[in-house]
Amino acid sequence: MKAVIEIIKRFLFEIICGAGAIGGIVLIYLGISSMSSITQDMQAALSVRNELKTAANSSNLINKDAVELAKKRVEKIMDADKALRDKVRDINYYAPLIDIPFHETEPAERSAFKLAYQKEVNSWLNIMKAGDVPTADDIAQTRDRIDEDRKRREELDIESKTEEDAMINRPEVRASITKAQSIYCYATENSFQQSDVSDRSPGAPMYVGKPPSPQQMWHAQLEVWTQRLIIDRIAEINEAAASKLEQDGERPWVGNLPIKELVSIQTTQYYVTDSGTASSSSRGTKDRAEPPGSASDVFTGNKSNELYEVMQLSTVLIVDASMMPMIMSELCRDRFLTIVNVSYEEVEPNPSMQGKIYGDQPVVKLTLDMETQFFSEFYLPIMPTETLEQLKKKRPEKPKTDDA
Repeated sequence: MKAVIEIIKRFLFEIICGAGAIGGIVLIYLGISSMSSITQDMQAALSVRNELKTAANSSNLINKDAVELAKKRVEKIMDADKALRDKVRDINYYAPLIDIPFHETEPAERSAFKLAYQKEVNSWLNIMKAGDVPTADDIAQTRDRIDEDRKRREELDIESKTEEDAMINRPEVRASITKAQSIYCYATENSFQQSDVSDRSPGAPMYVGKPPSPQQMWHAQLEVWTQRLIIDRIAEINEAAASKLEQDGERPWVGNLPIKELVSIQTTQYYVTDSGTASSSSRGTKDRAEPPGSASDVFTGNKSNELYEVMQLSTVLIVDASMMPMIMSELCRDRFLTIVNVSYEEVEPNPSMQGKIYGDQPVVKLTLDMETQFFSEFYLPIMPTETLEQLKKKRPEKPKTDDA
């Protein structure tokens, strides 16, 4: 009897610990906006999960009823674990640009990836409804329209009597206002990641004639996934504000939307794999900040481990000053994206109304250092072999089919 009690105690202890650990993770993923404690919680859950599997499959058991009861309780916890992992997958899984594991690609698939990459990057400005300042041609066309308007006004004997009329009749001003009213934020191709892979220079792997290697493709894929975290959220934040403005009978444009400009996004060149000092660099410029590059340089201390890989990124935005807290909160909502450093500075008003027009409310240049995680179990099956070797990880075996 004593042995039976000891067995029950053992199961109760493990099950209670498992429920507590998994319950805590559920709170973290589903009810808490900050996701900076992922390392400790997911590692604890993995340990409990392995212990529960061992306990459930143990053959050295005496009391059958107690064992069956314990197994049912273990199965219940394992079901909760699966539900949690499914939720994590919903949040953290990003579809690759090609539907084939990177290590299995042939030259034809690699060429297809390059085309898909170019199409993806070319879509980003449209996703954000973004544009740039007016071009010289825009200004020239505006000048022609102003001249036509002036002739008609002269024929009708109408004069411009106010200083505002005089300003709006300057081609540079009218072209700038027209452009600003046609977009939701400012951005150009140069706003996106600059690296040996994504840079549109003649030697970049995605823009040369030959197909990229699996490793080059994986680097490019990581850059795409990481940047889309920011690009999609910029679009969502501005779209939500635009919808409200339209309901109120106002026309949405750069001047009355929260995020005025995406100045730049820059990611680490690859995964953050250690907590050592990052390579010496200038950390970029005010317009193109670079992420810290090491775990020891951020308060979370997160680095790639057996559960996930870590990437860091920095983004520079021009935003409505009063909406900074909302913007930072929305950028991270329901995503494994943690802000690890924040800085901002005032943007001087633009009374000339030429170039970029941000509206009549105070705006700031907001620089955010961030980190994100890619959970290994979702990506190990499709990673290039060289990447697995660098991470010192193994590709999981493919599940056996009935035919096999």
